Amino acid sequence: MKNKSFYFKLFFISIICLFISSCVSSGWEDIEEEEEKAKNDFNNHVSLEHKKIIKDFFYGKLEYDFGHNFSEIKGGFYCLWKQRDVEIYPYPGLNKLFSNAGFNVTNHSNKLNFIIVSQTVSHNVGSYSNGGQANQIETKISVIDLKKKCVYTLENIMGSRPPSTVSKRNGDNSGSIGSVATETDIFNLIKRELKFSK
Repeated sequence: MKNKSFYFKLFFISIICLFISSCVSSGWEDIEEEEEKAKNDFNNHVSLEHKKIIKDFFYGKLEYDFGHNFSEIKGGFYCLWKQRDVEIYPYPGLNKLFSNAGFNVTNHSNKLNFIIVSQTVSHNVGSYSNGGQANQIETKISVIDLKKKCVYTLENIMGSRPPSTVSKRNGDNSGSIGSVATETDIFNLIKRELKFSK
């Protein structure tokens, strides 16, 4: 009888573990699917001319307009995310926040006037006794004007400083970072800094 009870419990725990793992994997698969769809839509709808301007921004070939007091997005815009100087990706979460709030988000070139780029930059602010690095993450927001072919910068968001110590369980040379700006933080900053009009 005890053996039956043990095996039933084991079976029940196995079912729960399978359910949890399927939920977790399904969540990641949904995110990956959304990102892949956003990439395909972007590549299919954005013109070669606009892609070249974005590529020029990526390689530092666009001029920054620091003298102009840029404060308004007129017409359609789209949000991208620049990942550690590797590639620029669509930013589905940020685009969804703007779209759900009624803003003119588009990736169709005939309606697209601006690209908003979010980029995270890691700053080393110290090290730990195990040799690991302590880094503070800064989020930089840039706006590409596709008509004028120039870039405007907005206020940056500096994350919190990393913890003063790291757990020994993490092993040698393991570092840590502070908090990173969330999609909501970026959304609120852009709304605060800019006006939007059709």
